[in-house]
Amino acid sequence: MISTVQKPFSEYASRLVDLHALIRVGTDETTEGEVLRDEMDRWWRRMSQEEIEQAGQLSEDLYFVHESAAGAKVEFKDDIWKQLQSQMSNENWGDAINVIRRHKMEIPAFVIAFFEGLCWAELGEWKIAKAFFSEAYRRQPAVDRVAVCLLSAAVRSGPTADDVVVAKEISERSTDPAVLLKAAELIELVSDRLQNSDIEQLKTARQIAKKGIALAEAAGLNGDLLRQVVRGYLGIALTSAFLGNIAEAKSACARASQLDPNNAEAFMVNGFLNAGDTVLHSHESRARVSQRLHETSDPILPVDLQPPVSQLLAAN
Repeated sequence: MISTVQKPFSEYASRLVDLHALIRVGTDETTEGEVLRDEMDRWWRRMSQEEIEQAGQLSEDLYFVHESAAGAKVEFKDDIWKQLQSQMSNENWGDAINVIRRHKMEIPAFVIAFFEGLCWAELGEWKIAKAFFSEAYRRQPAVDRVAVCLLSAAVRSGPTADDVVVAKEISERSTDPAVLLKAAELIELVSDRLQNSDIEQLKTARQIAKKGIALAEAAGLNGDLLRQVVRGYLGIALTSAFLGNIAEAKSACARASQLDPNNAEAFMVNGFLNAGDTVLHSHESRARVSQRLHETSDPILPVDLQPPVSQLLAAN
């Protein structure tokens, strides 16, 4: 198993994920599918033998987690979990994936999808991670830890309009502040990538962010959640300014600075808010500042390796 990912494999794998998505809906024998295969062939010729083998294994993994029967009862033995946990705790993400592959018939498909997604995310392959987290979410949409990982991977891999639909669906049922703040960030990001910001999408993102912040502040702020709340306030500041509510924008930015006085992004947003009306109402200016926030955003993937394996297995 490769320990670091090189460009040929990454480019090939990205298209492989897209091809599997087409296969699942029966549209791979189309012009789009043929274009993907042609592009994959070009990258295939640039991969090492080890990378070629890895690509084949990845394809098998994607087929396996999607086609495994829902609700199948599989005993996840403690010794297998200990092997997997040992590799992850030592940040041997490739070896952890190999543990999953060796024991895939002994691990519930939902758990495979979650942990293989986590490993690929740690290897920096966010699009592959998103494919596995999507499968975990499809099987168990009510598990908040899966939802936040899916949203995180989507933000990092480049979210789509379909991801916005999922983010809204998640935000409607979740009361987890980390989930809500990541959903708001994703919707903001998709809006910013349009030629002109989508006003209604920005309003939705602001509403979701406010809900997440309220829940987080009621529960108490610390660590990763504190950073996400600061990021949420700055997102509200940018959106409110673009929508013409400068007072709310400055109030949100001030609150972010109060929570984290040395936050560089808060200084950046404050400068934007004081740049004058022409800049404040410019889609391009807002999008550039917002992109900086997304680039520095924590992915909010699980950092502790004490699962909630009990939660995952209970949900399986």
